[in-house]
Amino acid sequence: MYEDTEYGSGLIPYLADEFQQFDIRTRVIVVHMSSSIGSKLFLLAKETTMISEGYTWIITDGLSTLLDPMGAKVNGSMQGVLGIRPHIPQSKCWN
Repeated sequence: MYEDTEYGSGLIPYLADEFQQFDIRTRVIVVHMSSSIGSKLFLLAKETTMISEGYTWIITDGLSTLLDPMGAKVNGSMQGVLGIRPHIPQSKCWN
């Protein structure tokens, strides 16, 4: 799930390709959107019991870095959600 903006659509084609390559066809929901939209999404998903066993939720860096300021109600609706962030190793300085 992503918001229909330049930010939202930039990552999704790459994820779709990877999922197809590894034949991932389960209830994996990848969320790539801003915190204002994402917080509303997770409150609705909790109400409809989609945050439960049988569903896997993954949030990307843009949303995972903004979890703390969202408040207890939103954070509570995201219990069990996996946040991913890129890791860029520190380069060695060559003198």
